[in-house]
Amino acid sequence: DSVVTMTLTVNPTYDVADTKTVCESELPYEWNGVSFTEAGTQSVTLTAANGCDSVVTMTLVVNPTYDVEFTIETNEPCYIWNEVEYCASGDYEQTLQTVHGCDSVVTLHLTIGVGIDDHTRDFQVNVYPNPAHDYVNVHVEGDVAVTAIEIFDAYGHLVRTPQDWRINLTGLANGMYFVRVTTGRGTVTRPFVKW
Repeated sequence: DSVVTMTLTVNPTYDVADTKTVCESELPYEWNGVSFTEAGTQSVTLTAANGCDSVVTMTLVVNPTYDVEFTIETNEPCYIWNEVEYCASGDYEQTLQTVHGCDSVVTLHLTIGVGIDDHTRDFQVNVYPNPAHDYVNVHVEGDVAVTAIEIFDAYGHLVRTPQDWRINLTGLANGMYFVRVTTGRGTVTRPFVKW
């Protein structure tokens, strides 16, 4: 009789899951030889230091970036956009960050003219920030009573009748909208972009 003793060593294998969040502008995203061109999940088999194969799974979340353009035609001498005053017609760009921290480029096509109502209207209506994401403020300068504030989409459909100067934009799709302010001395319409 002979005694044979076997000692078995078991090296671990791994099943690892990871998640990465990037901005759309960072695509394609390279990871362990895999190229992500959109959000999704991919798995690769890697060899650990102990020689055993392990599966690593990556879930990529892609936050959107935007390239938005909007046009403003105004009879006011200057137009204020995100606290920057523009007093000449032209195209202006601003790089803004989304709520996820992704840079988005917004282009303003501005036309400034002088109209008759500049000399007869004794109040001003400002809408800011513009473009806006979560909310937009309406500010009326001048001693005038406001009787109604209305929000219209680009097709002229009434979408909101807010009761406050700070208008919540939750639930509105991205795009062009118009604020119409009705006063005892006339009606003023101002455009803004929701992104």
